[in-house]
Amino acid sequence: MEMTVSKAEYDAAIAEKDGQINALKYRLAQLERLIFASKSERFAPAAAPEQMALWDKSTAVETEEKTRRVAGHDRKVTKRHPGRTALPEHFPVRRVPVEPDEDTTGMTKIGEEITRKVDYTPGTL
Repeated sequence: MEMTVSKAEYDAAIAEKDGQINALKYRLAQLERLIFASKSERFAPAAAPEQMALWDKSTAVETEEKTRRVAGHDRKVTKRHPGRTALPEHFPVRRVPVEPDEDTTGMTKIGEEITRKVDYTPGTL
């Protein structure tokens, strides 16, 4: 059973398919630009829907109210971390001074750096 299609119907179907192909090629090109092209904020659209309006009057009033409330109260002082706990006094101490190899006569000592390490010695019988 053979179906016959007129030339006009055939051309219309081909034109529709070509339009779909061109639309998909355009979408693919845009997606490739988004993924692979160089990114810069200057190419962002001027009014993106996910961005809030910068000069909107209603948001300006809300921010002024927040700043007035915040300015009246004292900030909490955050506690600094105390650092590492001191090593116990009963640990044995071994002092290993590290001196420079050059001659230091006539020079003054301007500082000292102390490093504390704990060595683990496995238990023995």
